This record gives sequence, structure tokens and C-alpha cells, in this order.
Amino acid sequence: MTIHEITVLLGLLMDLTLGVLVFLTNTKRPANQQYFTLTLPIAAWQGAIWLVLRAGNPAAAELAIRIASATCIFVPPAFNMLRFAMKYPDQPWIEGVRHSKWFLGTAVALGFVCFSPVFLKDVIMPAPGSPAWEVVEPVYGWAFFPFILYYISAFCLLVFRFYKDSKVATGMQRLEIQFVFFGCIVTIITGVSLALIFPLFTDSSSTAPFAPTSVILLNIILAYGIATRRILDMPYVLRRLAAYSLLAVYLSGIYFLVWFVSDQILHDFVKDIFPLPHYLAAISIAFSVAPAHGWMQKFANQLFVNYQTLDVSDTL
Repeated sequence: MTIHEITVLLGLLMDLTLGVLVFLTNTKRPANQQYFTLTLPIAAWQGAIWLVLRAGNPAAAELAIRIASATCIFVPPAFNMLRFAMKYPDQPWIEGVRHSKWFLGTAVALGFVCFSPVFLKDVIMPAPGSPAWEVVEPVYGWAFFPFILYYISAFCLLVFRFYKDSKVATGMQRLEIQFVFFGCIVTIITGVSLALIFPLFTDSSSTAPFAPTSVILLNIILAYGIATRRILDMPYVLRRLAAYSLLAVYLSGIYFLVWFVSDQILHDFVKDIFPLPHYLAAISIAFSVAPAHGWMQKFANQLFVNYQTLDVSDTL
């Protein structure tokens, strides 16, 4: 697997994981719903890029490039819907869609254009045995320039609206808007530069597969805001996830160690040994839960502030 493919898969995994966690934290909150909505076109775009990297023939590569272009065009409208949900937290999810109707209408129109001959004329596959950094080279038509113009215009409009909202908002609402605002800037500048601007001026698409690093940066920014500033109402889920992960790793290690040692020792003394090592490992876990609770809670307290006590009986 190449570095390009690893980058895409890492971005895709981080995007979907954070999106699902944010949504499950509060499924009825519009901001959480809209954040999950934002992760969907981003995930589809990254999946299409992965298909481009794995394409074995020009037809497959061309289709994947068209899908990647048609899905990423919905990222600016999704950012705008998230902005609306944070600005008007009492408005339902559908109001964010209505508020972004011009964004969405333009994206749908350009999405259809992405599948036309005037957008993509041809693709050039890398030669057999070429270096790993050489990727599929698309040959765009004249419709590619309105595509870029849309992205730049949408980006400028989003920056302006986020800036205005951050000036009038207060408290936690302002903090959420500022974090998403910063993430929006980093994501769009990095993604557009790597996927569109650099290939346009260098006549090489070698930087395009690294565009998903913009998603990784977005997730790092938002994860930091969630963990340290409680944005998107999610710190409780992260603390529970960290606590249960620590407990699972610790108890799995205990189980494997007791099972392996007892299996080696008793193998020469007991004829039908199969259930005994597993039984001893299960007993060891039962006696290890309570001691594990103390150090697990202490360590989790160092990772996250305001950590609530984990109930051992609830865990069992």
C-alpha cells in the first residue's frame, strides 16, 4: 500500500469515526446532525480518491475522478449548514438545508457537469514500473475552470459568514463557531491547493492524493476543541471511550497472559485441557476489574478534565 493510499484511508477513518461519535453524543441537536452530514460528502470524496489510486484502467480511473469531483462539490454547502445550525441552535435540521438552497443548487448543477465530456476529456495512467508518487493524470476540459471558481467563491463567502457569526455570538456558541471556522479555513485552503491549484499550475496531479490531509487537519482541530473546550457537546463520550478502551486493553492483556501461561504449564498434566486455561483467564479478569478501575480513572483524569467516576458495576 502506497503512502497516498494510507493517507486517504487514515483521513476516511478519522472522518467517519468523529462524525459518528459527534452524532451519537446528541442525536437531536441540529449542530451534531449537521456535523455528521458534513462528514458524508467528505467520506465519499475520500473513498473516490482511493478508487482513483486503485484504478487499473483508464475507464475506472475516469469514473472515480468524476465521482470525487461531484462529491467534494457538496463540502461547502455542508459547512454552511453546520454554520447555520450553530448560529441558530433551535432551528431543525431541514432549516439549515433551506438556508443553503443556493449553495446546494449550484453544487447539484456542477455535480452533473462533472460527468460531462466538457469537464474531463481524458486520463493518463502512470507507466508500468513508475515511481509510487506518479498517479493518474486527468486531462480537464473548459468546465474545470467554473468548478475552481465555484470553490474559491464558496470559500470566500463561508469565511465572511463565519467571521460575521463569530463577532455576534457569545459563550460556548462563539467558541464552537470559531473552532469550526478555523477548521473550515484549514480544510478548504489545504484541500483546494493540493487537489486543484497546484495541479493546475504544475501540470501534475502528484499532490492531489495528499488532499485528504486537509480532512485529517480538520479532525485534529475539532478533536482538540472537543477534548479541551467541550465543543459539539461531546467530551463525555470521549472520556467514556478512553476509559473503556484502557479497560479493554488491560483486561485483554490479563486474559491472554493467564491463558497462555496456564496452557503451557497444564498441558503436560491435564489430558483434556481446553476449557481450563480459559476458565482461569476469565476468573483472573473478574478479580482484575476492581484494581484496574483505580489506575484507569487516574490516567483518564490526566487526559481529560472534569472526568466523572466510572461505575465498576455498570461496566460489568
